[in-house]
Amino acid sequence: MIRNKTKCTNRSYAFIKECCQTSIFSGTFLIFILVMCLKAPELNAGKINEYIATTGFSFLKINPFARPSSMAGSFTADAGPNNLFINPAAAANIEGIHGITSYSLYFADTQCGFIGVAKPYKKGGITLGIQYINYGEMIRADENGNYLGTFSAADIALKAGYSAFFKEWISYGLDIGLISSKIDDYNAAAIIFDAVAVMELKKVRGLWISAGIFNMGSVINGYTDYKDDLPKLIRIGAKKTLAHAPFTFLFDASIPNDNDMYFSFGGELNLKDIFFIRAGVRTGQKINAEKDNSELEFLGKQSYGFGFSLRGWTFDYAFIPDENIDNVHRFSISGRIK
Repeated sequence: MIRNKTKCTNRSYAFIKECCQTSIFSGTFLIFILVMCLKAPELNAGKINEYIATTGFSFLKINPFARPSSMAGSFTADAGPNNLFINPAAAANIEGIHGITSYSLYFADTQCGFIGVAKPYKKGGITLGIQYINYGEMIRADENGNYLGTFSAADIALKAGYSAFFKEWISYGLDIGLISSKIDDYNAAAIIFDAVAVMELKKVRGLWISAGIFNMGSVINGYTDYKDDLPKLIRIGAKKTLAHAPFTFLFDASIPNDNDMYFSFGGELNLKDIFFIRAGVRTGQKINAEKDNSELEFLGKQSYGFGFSLRGWTFDYAFIPDENIDNVHRFSISGRIK
């Protein structure tokens, strides 16, 4: 009887301790987020960012996977097996050969997909994947709007990566990609690389922080003699998994070279590692062209989704509503092949 009471007391103490740690972390983190959100409009001085639409290869901004998409694209601090092909540091402790395929339904005839494989290599893991976007047939017209037939456009990215542990609590990863973009008879190409480091903070149970750079590299050739810049991005993130409740929270702060800073928040409810419910929100910019200014929208873009696992395979779905263009539906299937 006394032993059972002791166990109960220990569990209660552990739960209360984690709640306190989580509260301290959450409070500090919330203050940081609020300060950043409040400072962002001041940094932009209320003016429309002059670098908007100044980069090429815009398809590199698209997250092709359902799980992170359903949490507003917050993934930088999540180096688990579910993020093998989007987080370069996620294959550090991979076991066996894993595969993934993903497909997205966009507006009009646009189709987006990804297929990849990952396996252990030496003291880490390697990944190989290919992402594509097919924009379908588009109408060709002259300056007067006269119909001249149709043309097509497509983008493709081939990526290979390696990740490992620098220390037991620090993983890192690097991937390199060859990018090709085609519009009618015009072609552009680039070489890019991504790098991410993820660190577990052992003093706060279940907390990871991260930093990464994405789409760095060089344009080999442009559609014309002019070479567009790459959509480079710096991201910092955090992930908190509760020990006594099936919740995981994610946060990313992103600094692009062609727009204002934005923030992504995501959450996942894990029901016995079988069914998962997810949601996320990303800040945005409300542009007023007439007044030549922009305002920060805290609830800029929402996303929702779910997933379920069966016999080592996971099916994920993401729904991203868009009132301006069209809703996006994204599907992914991933699992261990061998």
